[in-house]
Amino acid sequence: MKKICCVCFILTLGLITPGISQEIILPSIEVIMDVALEYSPLVKTQEASIHGQEADLKRNGKLWLQSLQLQVGSQYTTYTSNENAVLPIFGAQTGVMVRFSIYDFVSRKNIMDKSRWAIEEAKFRTDQQRVVIRQLVVHAYQQAVLNQELMKVTNERVQAAISHQEMADREFKSGDIPLSELSRVTQIAGQAKTELAKAKAEFYEAYYQLEVLIGKKMTEL
Repeated sequence: MKKICCVCFILTLGLITPGISQEIILPSIEVIMDVALEYSPLVKTQEASIHGQEADLKRNGKLWLQSLQLQVGSQYTTYTSNENAVLPIFGAQTGVMVRFSIYDFVSRKNIMDKSRWAIEEAKFRTDQQRVVIRQLVVHAYQQAVLNQELMKVTNERVQAAISHQEMADREFKSGDIPLSELSRVTQIAGQAKTELAKAKAEFYEAYYQLEVLIGKKMTEL
């Protein structure tokens, strides 16, 4: 993966809850996609499988050596002869014989081919996992963006409801509205705050799901 020098696009949707100022920043989907393909545990699992299959290929390439048998033989000569007499001559002959199993030698090709196909299969599974990661990132990212926008809209409703509640409270104290109207406005404000808490929880759920998916914290991107 090429080094990411800068973030080309920053999506910023602010959240301002009563008494709290908070800004949530999401990197661009392109940056998140690259990081996910580099650090995602799902992809790393498949890549580890490839390394394991490659190690098996190297090991299988050396198994045929186990079928070789080396035999070292020596033959000693203590005499020789010619036409006239037998003359004692001392000497020795030494040789090395290599034996191997024809079956093991022939089956080696099948074993190696099987290992190579296992590596290809692991690579295809890795590519497939990358496609799945891309799909998951797109879905999770769009969900986070949507939840963030809903959180912003709900926060605006809370601000408006709080303003109405404060106004209704002043009007009730001055006798301009009955208690029932104050209760109604208070109930609306409370419902808006509940919806904001729910929207905030859903956004952070999507936010942290993205972090789990890509294998890194958003603040590290």
